[in-house]
Amino acid sequence: MEAIEKLEQKREKSEEENSIEHEEILELREPIEKILTALKDSIEKGEYQLVIGDDKSGRIPTFILHKVIGALYEKHDHPRPRTRFFAGIHVPDKNLEQQRIEQIRRHVSEYIIKYGKPTNGFLW
Repeated sequence: MEAIEKLEQKREKSEEENSIEHEEILELREPIEKILTALKDSIEKGEYQLVIGDDKSGRIPTFILHKVIGALYEKHDHPRPRTRFFAGIHVPDKNLEQQRIEQIRRHVSEYIIKYGKPTNGFLW
């Protein structure tokens, strides 16, 4: 009986810690649900082979999409899409920003050449 009570206390403590630790992530729930709802048909058909995320402010949302899409793909027997990140863009000089955008485009193009162009599309 004592062992069961200890397990229950551990579980309650763990749930409490998780809710505090992931409060910021819970704020992403509604926007991510909107994205997934808009992409539902394409996801269920397995149309995305590549998910590209911004490493600066989009790593966590992209990772969540990666996990959810991966789970849905497994459910529908589709191969999981690859997920890649690029460094975020925040430069005060518009000229440098345009150079960075071109650098990212080249990187994505090289990736597509190396791994093959997605047949139906990619999620960016």
